[in-house]
Amino acid sequence: MSRFLDDVIMGAIAASIIVGLGLDSCSCSSVLQAQSRPAAPVAEPGDLEDVARCLVAENVGGGDWPAILDVLERRARRAHVSVGRMARAYCAVHRAATPTKRQARIRALPAPESTSRLLDSYQRALVAARRGGPGTCTADHWGDRGHDTARALRRGWLVADCGDTANAFFRLP
Repeated sequence: MSRFLDDVIMGAIAASIIVGLGLDSCSCSSVLQAQSRPAAPVAEPGDLEDVARCLVAENVGGGDWPAILDVLERRARRAHVSVGRMARAYCAVHRAATPTKRQARIRALPAPESTSRLLDSYQRALVAARRGGPGTCTADHWGDRGHDTARALRRGWLVADCGDTANAFFRLP
């Protein structure tokens, strides 16, 4: 009899959990209920600097930075990681196992032996990274206008208009 009672009680508990979960999921789908935004991932030490290094590596002059920031921020939100972590995962300057001389100089920023042009670009990139993207570029990826564009188009990606940029920007279909 005790085993029967245990089974009934456990069944009732399981049923109430299932019903509770079901009701909770139904209430979340109501269009009238406000949905809270997921919390932004916590910034990690070095995030701002690594985003700035990515910006400098991808476009020293800075004309592409707003679009690049939009892409990094969008990808970071989707992956639930910080923008700095996304920059480290996405930007070639951080991913290169054997960096080129240029990549090594950018990775070392703000090294005192850096050229004034590179240091100036890095300082401006820090400001841009702190400010964030304007949210106007709907691209998911970027690359150079040469072989990256041909590869993206072969994959069926769409060219995204992110303004007058040196890099090409792409959306997934």
